[in-house]
This record gives sequence, structure tokens and C-alpha cells, in this order.
Amino acid sequence: MLPLLATLIVAVGPTPILVPGQGMGGVTLGMTRAQVEHRLGPGQMPTVEDGQRCMWWQFGGHRVSELFACFAVKTGRVVGMTSGSEGWRIPGTRFRLQTDNNIGPLKAAYGSRLHGPYTKSSGNFMEPDTIYYELPGTFHGRRVDTTFEVLVDGPDRRLIVGAHVNYCTRPPVSGSLPCSR
Repeated sequence: MLPLLATLIVAVGPTPILVPGQGMGGVTLGMTRAQVEHRLGPGQMPTVEDGQRCMWWQFGGHRVSELFACFAVKTGRVVGMTSGSEGWRIPGTRFRLQTDNNIGPLKAAYGSRLHGPYTKSSGNFMEPDTIYYELPGTFHGRRVDTTFEVLVDGPDRRLIVGAHVNYCTRPPVSGSLPCSR
């Protein structure tokens, strides 16, 4: 029975848990590529941009979760990660990525530590139909930002469609916002 159980755990993959300021799906900032691949298996679709090598992972049982992680080319360590797939959650909150109007649980859990919203007009932006909330912090003595993307237009408005956990770097980690402070 034990070998079968181990096989099932590997097939399902990591739990889609987001830990603000630290990581996602058991991957934390500062891990090496070997550590991440031991956790998630080989990455797919590698790209190199702005001194970062980024890769994509897909895992999960009946609900597929995705994780996009970037490694500093110089050190080979994770400097940021992002996901837009549903199912990610933050333990101790009612937050679930890709569920209707779920900025409330983030505000309830983090209060004034949650900054935003940032819009195109405020200078911190990625998409014109999106606003962002940011949760700054530190991890391993370095500045970190956890950012949440919220749609503002259309039938899915107020839906959180993406989450990013990144070290504050210049240029910003691929696909993320620059840190505001």
C-alpha cells in the first residue's frame, strides 16, 4: 500500500499554496533550479530575459495548477514566481486565486500592510484593464513583494487573476511589477 500512496502523491504534485513573501507550491525564493526540479520535476519552455532564466511547470490532479519561476542567471537561484491558475490559496485566509471578488479576504488578513490599488495612472502597472495590490516584506534579508492582479473591466471584474512572489530586483523579475518602496 505504501508504494501506491507514494505514487499518488507524486502524480498529484504539490499543494497550490501561496505563502506571501516566500513562495508558491513548495518553491521558495532563493531555491536552486535543482531543488525546484526535485520538487516539481523538469521545467518546460525555458526562456532567458533580463539576466533571468525562466521556466514553467504544470502539476495537479483534476485541477491543473501552473507555476512560472525565474532564476538569476548569475546565481541559478529563484528570484521570482507567478501563477494565474485557479486553486492557489493562502492558509489562514479565505483567499482563493481566480474566485469572484476575493480582495476582501486579503484586506481582512493583511490590513494596512496590503498596499494599493495601483493603476496605470499611478505608474505601477502591467495591463490597462488590471489593478494591483502589493504586500511588501523581507525574506532571507532581502526585500520581497507579493503582488495580486485584479481585473477592473468586463464580466470578471474584481477577479484576482494572478499572484506574484518576487525579490525586489532591477530590472523587475520577468512578468512582475517593480517594487513600490
